Amino acid sequence: MKWASIPLLINNLKDVVKRIDTMGPVMNDVLFNTTYAASHKYDGTNVGKDESGLRYGRNQTIPTQTKSYQKTSLEGVEKLDAAAIKADICKTCGIGEDSIECFNVYGELMCNKGLYSY
Repeated sequence: MKWASIPLLINNLKDVVKRIDTMGPVMNDVLFNTTYAASHKYDGTNVGKDESGLRYGRNQTIPTQTKSYQKTSLEGVEKLDAAAIKADICKTCGIGEDSIECFNVYGELMCNKGLYSY
């Protein structure tokens, strides 16, 4: 799924505000008693790797023999062990690995060297 097709939370908040009188306690719990995580979006490109070692670009798979993507080395991506991450997450959550059909780890490939100060 491309980023542009993923609905943003902010678009739904106007509907929540309309219902706030009836949902006050629920909204309070969601907004103030729930743990969330966020990260800064850097100006790179999305790259993923699944547990079998297959790599993914934004719109395509990246062939196994490819050493770079968007003119940037994939050396760091090659070191990523998605199967080990899946095993650790499943162990931590107490679920069987076979209950997850496809496991992908995505990150930001910093492909705009020199454009910003990262």
